[in-house]
Amino acid sequence: MRQLTPQQRDIVCACVLRPKIAIWADMGAGKTAITLHAIVELLRLGFIRRAVVVAPRAVADSTWRQEAAIWPATKALRVITLRGDKAKRKEQAATPADVYCIGRDALAEKGQRRGCIASADLLTLARDPENTLLVIDEASSIKNPASSRFRALAFFRWGRVIELTGTPTPQSLADVWAQMYLLDRGEALGKTISAFRRAYMRKRFFGGFEMIEGVEGVIMQKIRPLILRAEVPPPCEIAYTDRRTPLSDAEQTAYDAFKAEMVADLDGETIEAANAAVLTGKLAAWASGGQYFTEVDDRRGVLRPHRRKRDALVEIFTNEKPAFLVLYWFNFTIDDIKAAARAAGLSFELFDSKRPEIVERWNAGKIDVLAAHPQSAGMGLNLQAGGHKEIWVTLPWSSELWLQTIARLARRGQEQTVEVIRLITPGTIDERIADVLGGKIDVQKLILYEIKGTHK
Repeated sequence: MRQLTPQQRDIVCACVLRPKIAIWADMGAGKTAITLHAIVELLRLGFIRRAVVVAPRAVADSTWRQEAAIWPATKALRVITLRGDKAKRKEQAATPADVYCIGRDALAEKGQRRGCIASADLLTLARDPENTLLVIDEASSIKNPASSRFRALAFFRWGRVIELTGTPTPQSLADVWAQMYLLDRGEALGKTISAFRRAYMRKRFFGGFEMIEGVEGVIMQKIRPLILRAEVPPPCEIAYTDRRTPLSDAEQTAYDAFKAEMVADLDGETIEAANAAVLTGKLAAWASGGQYFTEVDDRRGVLRPHRRKRDALVEIFTNEKPAFLVLYWFNFTIDDIKAAARAAGLSFELFDSKRPEIVERWNAGKIDVLAAHPQSAGMGLNLQAGGHKEIWVTLPWSSELWLQTIARLARRGQEQTVEVIRLITPGTIDERIADVLGGKIDVQKLILYEIKGTHK
């Protein structure tokens, strides 16, 4: 019989005793199971009448319902996910249940900018906020105080709030302001983001804000009563391998010329970068084997400066045993992954957050190659049963997406060493992005390095 660990049971108790709490737990700590058990206790004690879970779309559609079904203490919970057309969602929201799951993309009314911007779905679920538990899964995705999802949630005074994240500060400690505001309405860090910035930040020369040196300890002291930190040992071993995909001399020359001049002629089309930020994106695309251009009637076409990463995928798929979770950033890469799978005689599927059955098919071993974007499949999904090999065609800019996506396979229940393969084109921005993920440089410095041609 599945049971929580002693540490997990202690966290359940904390969720019952503390009306507002942020659980900063290592990935694989069982945050979903812990919260579901807490919901059972809160309902039993009469502290809440319902729970509303806000999560990434794919997680809202499948993970919470599936997790509730496998634990003896939680399988009786009535879990409903709001999905489908407007009439269907209205019917689902009105159906009696214990837990309502809603995608974070459905929190705000599209086009609404002032006043209450909450969607009709959220308004229905928040009809009795004082007796409702709000659960924010992957709470770091609510870090932007200007976002519609934050503003929609902040409109209501929830009786209880549980925030769940394994990466609370993906860029800097400034990311916690919005998360903490939803817990204490600004008591710890200020009623507005402007007040927070005046107290703890200064303007950057190149735009934006940065933390004042030495304030981190002050901030942590103020928010510590709101946080429960849960550390767990790694669920399995992770092996990292960089597979180099070098360009030919002519291909490298073309890449270097575009980087220096910010303009290039490629197969008769002009490719141009208007500024440094645009250049870094185009260089990442070039290193991955593609470049977008505008066709007639503003349609977007793709040019192919090289096929090195597709060739590497063919080699991996041919020589190693499936299954493979392959991460892409640019849509043109999907064709490369599909073509490589076909060349190796393997089945291929593209992850779609609107089709939760894909997760079930993957975990049942029915998919050889699953292509996924880390922004749609990088958080909250349980994919450990379907395989242990993860290939990155293009590395992400965000360390949060990097760590979270690796944790889709490297989590409890994984019986193999997780193999993470990074396809790196040497002499390109791939190496700089790898430095960002390794903590050697930040994104701001990466942009400056590429625009100035500085390499460190």
